Amino acid sequence: KKCKVEILGNRSFCIILTEGKKHQIRRMCSALFQEVEDLKRVRIMNIQLSDLAPGGYRAIEGQELEDFLRSLELA
Repeated sequence: KKCKVEILGNRSFCIILTEGKKHQIRRMCSALFQEVEDLKRVRIMNIQLSDLAPGGYRAIEGQELEDFLRSLELA
């Protein structure tokens, strides 16, 4: 599917994928530009990852959980 790209600066931009993986972004960038220096996932669906450490986790609850389950048609 198509993705949305927002230019943030001379050396940074934001890509919003509706499907795919981080590897896809690396391949897209190397085909158009150069190697990806740093890549950070900031959100999965409506769940903001904020400052989670690699391998870290946090509880999903309240409105965030309700919205997530509704988007999966489980609630």
